Amino acid sequence: MKKVLSFLFILTLTVSAVAFTSCGETAKEPTVTESASATGTGTQAETETRGEASAAVSEAETGTEPQSEAESSAAATESSAETGSHTVAEETSGTETEAQPDVPAVPEKSSLKILAIGNSFSVDAMEYVYQIAKQVGYEEVVLGNLYIGGCSLQTHASNLKSKSKPYTYYYNDSGKWQTVGNADISDVIGAAEWDYVSLQQVSGYSGVASSYEPYLTQLINYVKENAPQAEIFWHMTWAYPEGSDYSSFRTYGYDQARMYDSIISAVQEKIVGREEISFVIPVGTAVQNVRTSYFGDNLSRDNLHLSYDVGRYIASMTWVKQISGADIDGVTYIPSGAVTPRLLSTIKEAVNNAYAHPFEITEASDKRVATPGELLASLGIDPANYTRLDLGITYRAYYNSTESSSVISAANGSTASNLPRYACTGIFDKTDLPEGTLIVTLDGYQYRPEGWTSLSSVNASSQRPQIVAANVTVVTEDWWGDWNYRAFNLSKKGNPVLQEAEMAKMSGVFAIFVPNDPDAEIPTLPGDAKIEVDLDKILKDAGYDPGKYEILDYGVTFYAYYYSCQSPNVISKAGGSTASNINQFATTSAKFTKDDIPTGSLIVIADGYQYRPEGWKTLTSTNTSAERPGNVTEAVTEVTEEWWGKWTYRAFNIARAGNPNLSDEQMKELDGVLFILVPKE
Repeated sequence: MKKVLSFLFILTLTVSAVAFTSCGETAKEPTVTESASATGTGTQAETETRGEASAAVSEAETGTEPQSEAESSAAATESSAETGSHTVAEETSGTETEAQPDVPAVPEKSSLKILAIGNSFSVDAMEYVYQIAKQVGYEEVVLGNLYIGGCSLQTHASNLKSKSKPYTYYYNDSGKWQTVGNADISDVIGAAEWDYVSLQQVSGYSGVASSYEPYLTQLINYVKENAPQAEIFWHMTWAYPEGSDYSSFRTYGYDQARMYDSIISAVQEKIVGREEISFVIPVGTAVQNVRTSYFGDNLSRDNLHLSYDVGRYIASMTWVKQISGADIDGVTYIPSGAVTPRLLSTIKEAVNNAYAHPFEITEASDKRVATPGELLASLGIDPANYTRLDLGITYRAYYNSTESSSVISAANGSTASNLPRYACTGIFDKTDLPEGTLIVTLDGYQYRPEGWTSLSSVNASSQRPQIVAANVTVVTEDWWGDWNYRAFNLSKKGNPVLQEAEMAKMSGVFAIFVPNDPDAEIPTLPGDAKIEVDLDKILKDAGYDPGKYEILDYGVTFYAYYYSCQSPNVISKAGGSTASNINQFATTSAKFTKDDIPTGSLIVIADGYQYRPEGWKTLTSTNTSAERPGNVTEAVTEVTEEWWGKWTYRAFNIARAGNPNLSDEQMKELDGVLFILVPKE
């Protein structure tokens, strides 16, 4: 009978492009106390976006009250080739722990069938379970997920009695997720011989023990009655990223550590020891373990959900490890290039440690650098040879050099709503920051090095310096350029609103080191993640004499691109963009004219990379999709009158071939793969 039900139900599935957005029933905010309680329904909505999402630009740095700019088409329009599964050629291994001396190579069973009664957090966690489960040895994998955004235990329990069909059902038995709307628990619970059924609390209540009952018991009883063969497990979710301004975070004082501790406490009180629940999947602990690594707190795509590639991959790996107990060290599947061999090793270590110690954080071996001085030391630079400047930081403040050299802050009368996103330094001149000075920022943070020729001048928007995310920048004559004064706006990547504790950290994540010996040799940074490109060989192979050209120096903006069908303005993470494809691109920081790139110039791209030479007739015009220039992978392109055509301005989006998502390390490589060579006079 169950096979018949399964067949009939699956026939109703509608295959989607897996770009699905849904808002669900909401849950009431718990009282903001140390031991919060929750009753009723109310305001939390965890909205799930699978695949390419529409994006919105959050408030950017402006001197006036910022206005939001919709980017609903941007995420889908910087066209990218879909990437399938990737494997890491280098063999990596996790860390064996005392708790698992005899790890089975493969699971005991050949089949794995899991049903989650969840919300967007179960969507995040299950994304790559199929692929990882196949790699550890499961021959048949069937996954189901009953989804309502922001759904609490209370709402799930209420739905047991409802005749409505409020769920979206996600189903995966082939490696691709399919969806069908208007589903109910009763429809799905009998659609397969489920081995496991997952339960979880909505994230805002996950650390509020009093919110679990009586709803948890009602759900357990229902599963036991309708799927008696299934084991029940508890999906222990994660704490929000530092700096999140999500409303439910205030329950935990906007403190990640407190939220994690509260989740552990609630699970130990309400879940551990219940005979009906076979085990806990410690995703929250695995996430915290990775957060102690060099990768840091960069696992989220917004204020609460996991990032599409790295964050979701960690959660899925934790599910497979906990359910199967199998050895994950041989897993080579990765969802994108963002999971580098180094990061894969860190993830496996974190998951293995969470499996061994599910209710405590285990520090990563590849540790997170804690201070700017430690960062310099890790690069072989002795901080003792430098004096660290007093930055004169003003919190909830920034400069906008297109308006003035005055600080924009509440103290100076500003009511700009983006003030809580920034801190800023004092203003420095060339005697303060001589050549050889090192500007240092930790992973996860960024700065804009504002510049003025005089303190009574302002810049055009095109002259305003771009955001910098590089860990170390050396001050040189070129860095100063035409500027006589510089100051720094400091922010976290993505420019989130910062709570008190996170804002206070800004003085410790950014530093300026002035050399004690003004004649000391300027340190050479180890590669700056740039790839080796034999430019001379590329030019000679194409029939050009390298001696007849000089390389045009240009700046690169990471996590950014232009979309000429929308506007001439850059779309960037630093500017507030949350476009789901923003991790695929860097772009030239400036637009070029025919005077910058005259006919006879050469555009060179390294093997394995590509660029799109965007074009505009004027800086107030946009293009139709048919007019938009295409991607170029040809090694050398000669600039001709036809290349310029009708365009007056051009800029370049830079990416890896195939447009995969990139890690920070891979993103930095994009500054060194595109060359613009101008004929010598």
